[in-house]
Amino acid sequence: MAPEWVYNLPITSKVDVYSYGIVLLEMVIGNGPTRGSDGEDVDPLMEGNYNLREVEILIEGALRCVEEDKDVRPTMSQVVEMRLSNEKEK
Repeated sequence: MAPEWVYNLPITSKVDVYSYGIVLLEMVIGNGPTRGSDGEDVDPLMEGNYNLREVEILIEGALRCVEEDKDVRPTMSQVVEMRLSNEKEK
């Protein structure tokens, strides 16, 4: 839940950015809100079949999205630009 909801602050589109970051992090670790933690660091279904640099980039972007200060979070347009620029680098 975005800090804005917890602290009863004005709700902006940055709440959606926060939620997107949470979803990305859940995808990387393979653990959603309805599953308990089994102590794994990454999704065991990936079984090492991933590009470590791409996962690092994904996590870096996700962590920017879940910044507590909404003014530090990127906009969704910036998130899309980050993802597109990373795709071009491949």
